[in-house]
Amino acid sequence: MNPARSLGRDDRPSGPGPAPADVPAPRTRPRLRPLRSDRQPLHRHRPDPGGVIIQGFGTTDGWRWIFYLFLPLDLAVLWVAARVLPESGPRERVGGLDLVGILLLTLAVIGVELPLLQGGSWGGRTWWLAWTGHLLLVLFVLWERAAARRARQPLIDPVLFRARTFWVGTAVAGAIYGGFTGIFVPLMQFLQQGMHDTALKASQTMVMFTLGSAVCGILSGRVVHRAGRALVIGGTALTAAGLLIAALAVGGATPGNNMVLRLSLPLLVVGCGAGCVIAANQTLALHPVPRHDGSTAAGVYQTGMKLGTSLGTALAASLYFGGLVSAHQDYAAAARDGLLGAAGLCAVAFMVALPGLTLGRRRTASAVS
Repeated sequence: MNPARSLGRDDRPSGPGPAPADVPAPRTRPRLRPLRSDRQPLHRHRPDPGGVIIQGFGTTDGWRWIFYLFLPLDLAVLWVAARVLPESGPRERVGGLDLVGILLLTLAVIGVELPLLQGGSWGGRTWWLAWTGHLLLVLFVLWERAAARRARQPLIDPVLFRARTFWVGTAVAGAIYGGFTGIFVPLMQFLQQGMHDTALKASQTMVMFTLGSAVCGILSGRVVHRAGRALVIGGTALTAAGLLIAALAVGGATPGNNMVLRLSLPLLVVGCGAGCVIAANQTLALHPVPRHDGSTAAGVYQTGMKLGTSLGTALAASLYFGGLVSAHQDYAAAARDGLLGAAGLCAVAFMVALPGLTLGRRRTASAVS
């Protein structure tokens, strides 16, 4: 059973695309709750608890305890899910889990990410692994299309990507999450190793980011049906610009600078941009999807977001540690490179959103705007 299909799903539609009758008018379709749509950046990047944990357990093993704390929560969720989620119906058991698709996607992600994470220590011996990862991604796409043609349950249904706003929104989500989540490894490493700040003080740098994402996420959720496209396009541009300014600020830093104050405005801009994008982009992406495919589409959207997050974190970390070696332990230059990589991903999100949400607008304006 595909878990994404078990919640709120009817039989599959006979047609290849969304039926107009299944798509309610913008005012009648529930919009995302702003607080819930912005929950991810709040819980993922809340600054103080992580710093307190590292400060309490030590800089050597303290960061591991941040991850250990998730284990009992994950086990509790699995226990609740096993007792609350309904059993699969006979029709849903026919296809079963797409184990081949899961294996191909997992190996492809490992093949793409591992060279980024180990590039510095492995030297030039990672090119074959990167090419293998990209080849596995191609095989994954071909397998999913073949599974859909055989009326099996693919891990990611290719039919969903026939709606422009869905695939554009999914691509934007992957790029924007990869951008602003990728800043934390190089920034925290720079502050603690290069500027000799404590973990608690370094985490305080992110307060303005969290504040900006929370406030702008709430405000954007209230106007998403009136200005959804503008929020996504403007938010991606704002995030990229804020990260570029933060990279320049870090690159010119010297020991003794107050980085909490120096980065407060750039990270506030980044947080505001991310907050504008999150709720609006998800609303636009899922709007044309029929109700019976809503849970599947949301699962695909979340998968794209998680893949972007992991790839963005690997890219920024690789640029940071690689720059640290090439710049002979120049922490400021290395952190600047990592933040520039994150800004580049957010710029990709902007370049995808700008044409993707403006071209063909006349055909969809009456349904989404």
